Amino acid sequence: MSTFKSLNPTNLSDVVVETKLATPDEIADAARRAKAAQKSWAKMPAPARGRVIANAGRLFENNKEALSKLVTREMGKVYREALSW
Repeated sequence: MSTFKSLNPTNLSDVVVETKLATPDEIADAARRAKAAQKSWAKMPAPARGRVIANAGRLFENNKEALSKLVTREMGKVYREALSW
């Protein structure tokens, strides 16, 4: 099993995450599933899709401090810049 480690660029001993790499078959399966899911998504009325997108935006906004800290840790981005997205 191959894995990928994402390291904090300012502290290379800090492993932010270690995850299993997908196989080519797993990637192809994910693409097939996404294509199938898109058909259902396209059939959903636009206002309902809009609510889903708005809810996702609220989740990001409600968790922006934690997400910004993660971006800072994983990519070395300045926290204030990460927070301002």
